[in-house]
Amino acid sequence: MSEPRFSDKVERTQKAGLANPDKDVSLYIRSPGSSDREKFGRIVGRKLILPDESNCAGYVFTHDEWMDAVKIGKHYHLRIEETDFHNVITAIARSIKKTKRFSEFIRAGFKIKRKRTKEQQELVELRKELVEMKKINNRQKRQISQFEGARLDLATAGYGNRANPPTDINAISFLRKIFDSVAVYLETNDEGVEYLMIDLLEGNFSSHGRPAAWTKSQNDAKEAMDWGNVRVRLLSMHENGTDSMSPFYEQKWEILFDMTFNEGV
Repeated sequence: MSEPRFSDKVERTQKAGLANPDKDVSLYIRSPGSSDREKFGRIVGRKLILPDESNCAGYVFTHDEWMDAVKIGKHYHLRIEETDFHNVITAIARSIKKTKRFSEFIRAGFKIKRKRTKEQQELVELRKELVEMKKINNRQKRQISQFEGARLDLATAGYGNRANPPTDINAISFLRKIFDSVAVYLETNDEGVEYLMIDLLEGNFSSHGRPAAWTKSQNDAKEAMDWGNVRVRLLSMHENGTDSMSPFYEQKWEILFDMTFNEGV
């Protein structure tokens, strides 16, 4: 932006004062047709006009600055550089009686309360509503995902209207770790040989066509099965109703069977 310029005579006679923002140039006022003049105030640099013993201050804008005004709502706003604004406030502080509001304003670092137009305020309110609606929407999506996940967990046990798992529905029990549930039952193969069947069941839900999300422990378990690193044990604890009546009786668990599918386990 260009600096304010005054008449050639003023620029010539007051060149030193106008060039030095720390040096004041006195301003006088005179009525038309009168030879009497009164000291009006002073101009600091080329921008700031401070009337003596007054509650106001003036700031000089060039023609370019006037034409660069910004319209907000029904109001036009002229821009003042941050450095100039601080200089104006500092100069005013030396000229007026300090009020509580002005002192707080200085201590707060020249923070201006920005007054919004009606349109701006409505826009702010709409943005707040949009943010709140997004929060509600995200919360509802999480709740739906949790609900669908719970439905699939129940589906692994044969509950609900989804397809039943290919296992013995009456043998399903819920698990506390890794997978949702397990079914342990006896099955007979084509040769008529009866064998022990253990089915691990897991139900997953994902939105927008995304693949199933497996937890780290589930992936670790799947990898162990893929390598054949599986070990099945039958643990038994028995009380005969006689020895267990003694205060010295100790319950003991026995490992009746311990089968390892990979000898390296």
